[in-house]
Amino acid sequence: MPRQPKKGLAYFPKDVDYYDDDKIIDLLMEYGPLGQTIYDVILCYVYKNGYYLELPLDKLATLIVRIVGNRWIKEKNLVLQVIHYCAEIGLFDKDLLSQNVITSAGIQNRYSEVTVRNKVNKSKYWLLEKENVHAALESAPFDDVSVTKT
Repeated sequence: MPRQPKKGLAYFPKDVDYYDDDKIIDLLMEYGPLGQTIYDVILCYVYKNGYYLELPLDKLATLIVRIVGNRWIKEKNLVLQVIHYCAEIGLFDKDLLSQNVITSAGIQNRYSEVTVRNKVNKSKYWLLEKENVHAALESAPFDDVSVTKT
């Protein structure tokens, strides 16, 4: 019996010009390194679960306070402010965030690049057009040798 395809990622790529992105600069200007750390923790949880995270924002905020530590974050309201600010500047999709779903076109684009060879169901909350997915597939090298067989 074949193994179920893995939904989440063990790692995700981070561009070397990450800190040159205008959205990240805005986040750093508004909330400093703490805001960026909160965003980074959220990204890790999103990619651990796939390309979206469906979780009540209160629970997510409590989880982040526990991870980062209450020495640095005194109240979970700060985490909620950062999450909503991330949606405001386009790091998260606003409409889905209102449904307690964290994802974005950028998150899904990176997920699609990493899982180009995997058969993952990407129908729920998918923001990218089908053409973007096919473009990633076309750029992937294809030959008769399996990637796992070297």
